[in-house]
Amino acid sequence: MILHKIVCLATETALVWPQALDNAAIRRQIIMKLVQFLLRPEDSAVVVERQPLCYKDPIGSPLYTLPPEICLVISDYLDDLGALCFALTSKHTFNSLLGRIQNIICPLSELGCWAGKALLRAEITLNSDQSDVKAGMTDIQRVLWNNVVEARMLDIRKRGDHTIFNFDNPRTLHILGTIAKDPRVPQVIRRYIYAILSDTEYENMFQKGVEYIIRNLDMEEYIEFPSGKLERLQLTEGAEGSQDDPLLIKIPHPGEKLLEAITWVSGATSFPQILERLEKGVWVVDSIDLVRAHEMHERWKKLVC
Repeated sequence: MILHKIVCLATETALVWPQALDNAAIRRQIIMKLVQFLLRPEDSAVVVERQPLCYKDPIGSPLYTLPPEICLVISDYLDDLGALCFALTSKHTFNSLLGRIQNIICPLSELGCWAGKALLRAEITLNSDQSDVKAGMTDIQRVLWNNVVEARMLDIRKRGDHTIFNFDNPRTLHILGTIAKDPRVPQVIRRYIYAILSDTEYENMFQKGVEYIIRNLDMEEYIEFPSGKLERLQLTEGAEGSQDDPLLIKIPHPGEKLLEAITWVSGATSFPQILERLEKGVWVVDSIDLVRAHEMHERWKKLVC
């Protein structure tokens, strides 16, 4: 079996998928996860914050008086939807379960965990003799290859019955719809629930109306990164020799171009900064992150995807 591994050399962890990126669903999952790992928490829109308490207001729920430790014990017996509903009974329980809520939306341990670190993408064949592959490599390349092979594989979080993605249950849909429309619910929760219902979780990662870039901190280069719908751009052009038969051209998403840019290229681990476009292998083992566009320095070079 052939695996394509995206490896973070500093953390010795990897994202892995067995299929080619021609599979749209797999491509979306990989790009979503990669974006989550590269997007710094301060630049994202999915960080849950504490809610201010107002003790002058009447306390109508007996749950308000529960110690935080008891709230955590109760939440351990609940699935994600139950824990979220429990947390929304009061600001007190919400603040007590802040960590659980953040993990439901996006674990902070994962958000930005690869930001500013060296990345490498390579193809390996399982159950094969790696000595043939390493033949002719330099010492540095052998070290990099060993890192690729030995990196710990990370799982992609999938929708399951223990999460809030059970769309077969009308009652679940009703509860989620109510949460998404309730102005008393913190905005980050409402946005997240709406994103689930509309299948726009990826788009919800970004701050609304903000422009983003992917930076190469070592080469001082960047590319623009759209925060809109995660799909390949489609351009229609007239086919050669015919004005009536349009030709549909699909341009790879910048996330896909990033995967190509950090892909292992035989015989080299980096390229000089002489290109105007983001080509295959030019950012391999370079430090990459995803930030708001205002983080870009004027002297940095803009590459075209």
